[in-house]
Amino acid sequence: MVGFSSDPQGDDLTPPAQLAARLLQGAGRAVVHAYAEPAAPALSVLAHDRTPDGRILVALHLPADLTTILGSQWHALAVRLHVEKLAELPSVRIQTADVHALGTLRTLDPAAELAELNWEFDLALGSDQVVLAELTVERLLLHGPSGVSRLDPATLPTQRIFPSAWESLDAIDAVMVAGEGVLTKLAEGVTLGIVAGEILNEAPAGPHSALHAGHTYPVDVTADSVTVLHVGEHTLRTIAIEFPEPVSSAAEVALAVDFLRTHEVTPYAWAPEA
Repeated sequence: MVGFSSDPQGDDLTPPAQLAARLLQGAGRAVVHAYAEPAAPALSVLAHDRTPDGRILVALHLPADLTTILGSQWHALAVRLHVEKLAELPSVRIQTADVHALGTLRTLDPAAELAELNWEFDLALGSDQVVLAELTVERLLLHGPSGVSRLDPATLPTQRIFPSAWESLDAIDAVMVAGEGVLTKLAEGVTLGIVAGEILNEAPAGPHSALHAGHTYPVDVTADSVTVLHVGEHTLRTIAIEFPEPVSSAAEVALAVDFLRTHEVTPYAWAPEA
């Protein structure tokens, strides 16, 4: 097959480890909680990233009274970093994953870290109320499509995992070009065992799901698959539809989905699942 990368990223890693790495590398929305200090407010994270040597850096907006609340503890603060990833969809809010990291936060001198900072940090650190800090993680928990995973921070990849925070929207857009009907057929094919993939999770459809019954939403893309949420009348299914080969760009995602459309959907007309 022509047009795919021959150097797939992270293919020796489990999907939960890759997903957690993506969230810590800047994907999603993050907030920091000083859980041992009930009076301390949640701290807004304006930028976060994991450096090539595995360090987690955050740019935090500090309330004016934080130093008064925390005193000297601010410089070595026990915190929980929560990163939530939502599907890149304009019409519906779907949480695809979130990660909880417990550890210790220490402030850094931005001038000493310039080589490690991306453009989001450059913008955030322009304010006097924003500080740069490093989180030393002791415990890491991922809530993902397949359930809850306890991970060792030291085993996560330090290389960039596709798609990065800046590639996710383009990757989802590349999937959506195929149309919802194609995704529905592919999801049904995985359920019937005639299309490569996996049912990651099944759950009862709640009362709020009725408005979305019959729809199939693309909620995430990885180097190996597109994950969709199919809303049935009584069941929510999270399904991974495998690509024919690993991909490393939105253009390759488009090629992979088009290949699935022409080779898996077009030749067959199986009956929709009841």
